Amino acid sequence: MTKKKLFILEDDVITAEMYAHFFSEYYDVSVANNVKSFRDYFKNQTPDAAIIDINIRDSHYDGAFLVKELKDLRLNRTKFIAVTGYQDLKSAELFDGHFKKPIDLDHLNHYIQDQINQESVDSH
Repeated sequence: MTKKKLFILEDDVITAEMYAHFFSEYYDVSVANNVKSFRDYFKNQTPDAAIIDINIRDSHYDGAFLVKELKDLRLNRTKFIAVTGYQDLKSAELFDGHFKKPIDLDHLNHYIQDQINQESVDSH
């Protein structure tokens, strides 16, 4: 059985590596640490789910802006899950889920699986 695709946007390299290591058991994982890599990935790929660090270090963009940009194109069926160290998520309506750091990776994994499975059920 082919693994579902999971994309991770996380600017902290150590955190990104930890996520990639943990989730690679369950998914075909790709990681971006910056906005350019994020955009390049979505030019050619449509992952089943994406973990997006809202507070990506970029002078012009944050994770919410990037997700809004993709959703405005209406080309994407990806389930977007926000991760943030902040308590409030101003763009909650853009995301299919919201997790505050520190994150329980097992809980996040179950949530992602539920979201992907729900998409599979809805599309039949």
